Amino acid sequence: MSSVTTNSGKRSKDEASLVTPASASNPPKVTKVNIPTPTTSSTGFNTPLLVTF
Repeated sequence: MSSVTTNSGKRSKDEASLVTPASASNPPKVTKVNIPTPTTSSTGFNTPLLVTF
């Protein structure tokens, strides 16, 4: 029982840690880049931005 509880807790923490920073850092960056992208160039800016990411 102790082993299962520890594994479950470790897995939950690992997944939460990975999802939290990625999700929190992804939306703001994409939104900020998306706003100027269409205003200047839709295709020209989209291609280099996607490659850089």
